[in-house]
Amino acid sequence: MRQLRAHPLSNDVTTEALITLRALFTRRHDEGIEMTVRAAGDPANSDVMRASMVALTTDLLAATDE
Repeated sequence: MRQLRAHPLSNDVTTEALITLRALFTRRHDEGIEMTVRAAGDPANSDVMRASMVALTTDLLAATDE
């Protein structure tokens, strides 16, 4: 991730992607999570899906120092 952010060709799009990822998937009721839960069509497991997406996204951002 550091290499992508350091390169002039990929810096802007990588920065924007990380901002968008954080905005859509780091809180249980963010828009990206809501869309994913609806698309999955399994309301019985929506709490597990929400928690999983938040955990995976925050772990990814932490692992890449973002």
